[in-house]
Order: sequence, then structure tokens, then C-alpha cells
Amino acid sequence: KNISRWRRFAIICSVSTLYRNMMSGIFKGIHIYLVEDGLNEPDKVKQLLREGEASSEYYYTDLVDVVVCDEPGGLGDVPSSNENSQTPPIVKSDWVVLSHKCATILTKEPFLLTEKRLFSGFTFCPSKLTKKDQDRLWAMIVFYGGTWQQRLDKNVTHLITMDTQSSKCRWLESHTSVNVKVITPEWVLDSIDGSRDWTRMLPISSPWIPNHQNVGGWSPTRVSM
Repeated sequence: KNISRWRRFAIICSVSTLYRNMMSGIFKGIHIYLVEDGLNEPDKVKQLLREGEASSEYYYTDLVDVVVCDEPGGLGDVPSSNENSQTPPIVKSDWVVLSHKCATILTKEPFLLTEKRLFSGFTFCPSKLTKKDQDRLWAMIVFYGGTWQQRLDKNVTHLITMDTQSSKCRWLESHTSVNVKVITPEWVLDSIDGSRDWTRMLPISSPWIPNHQNVGGWSPTRVSM
């Protein structure tokens, strides 16, 4: 059941991207109240909403369909969606950015501001993975509240790889003070599936590099779309 939820999310993202240049006005008819305090890249978000023909509301009223906010402290008098089922959803600005990127309105579930999800607070970085596998992993991680980035920097908490000889793994091996966990793609899948304690990292043979015999097990066919 958990796997099918992120798979639907991935299919929507991948298929709609094919028609990105054929679509416009994806936010048309949606009344959006933007909380700018603490917003990530406010100018970019406002530009995307304009391009998507959103109806921007400058005050919180009954007309608002969606509240976009990145910091709970900036909500002010906006009631929490947990307090009243009639309150519009409060989503992070990633919902705007990724909906624009995929040229369709994505489900709001993965982007709800007040909901802590399985990978909330964690940033994942791939190393030596195929684009197809990266697309699948991106969908899993984003759907469950995590952040995905290509660059290995101080924000990364987990490095996903099948190759312990990759340049990113070797960099971590030489910088043992960097607190990055090295995991396989299978670990992400099992964490979502609930068949493994998701807080447990793989056995490692050095401060950060997994033993080669423990790296196997990633089966793309298990998550084929």
C-alpha cells in the first residue's frame, strides 16, 4: 500500500513532464494566500504563481483555497488545518515549484507544512545511480517528506549509492567528521515498506563506507512502474 502511493505520485510527475510545454495556467482558478515571512525563494515562488495564473490573495479570507508557507511561525492568525477540517491546506513552497516543474497540480499530501513524514528533516544525495533509479528514489523520498539534491554538501544527511568507490564515497572516507550516513537504495524502499527499522544504517567497514558485501540487494524490478 505504501509503495503504491509514492508510485502514483511518480507516474504523475513523469508523465505530466512530457507535456510541460503544452500546458499553461496550471494554477488558474486556485486562490492562493502566500505567507512571505520565512519563505524559500519568495521571488521565484511568486513568479511561478503568476506564470501559472494563480489568483493571489493578499489577505487570508474565506476565498483562499491553499496557503503556501515554509515557516509555521509565520502563519499568524491563519488557523491550522488540523484545527478545522474546513480550513484550506497549508503547504510548503515546494508544492508550487514542483507542480510547475511537472506542469500539473500535484497532490498536497507530501507538502503539508505541519505534518511530519517518514523522511522529514533529511536530505538525500545520489551517487553513481542511473537516471531511472534516481527518478524512482526522488519520488519515494519527496513523497515522504525528504529533500533530494545532487550536490554533496553540509546539508546532506544520507548518501545513496551502490558503488563504494564513487568519488562522493571516497570524499566521505577522507572527511570522517562529516556526519553523512551511507545507504543503499534498498534501504529507502524497506524503510517505506516498514520491513526494516528505518533509523538503522547499514553495517559499515570504515567510519562511513559500507562493506561491499552489504551493498547488494537493490532490485529495480521491485519498484518498476
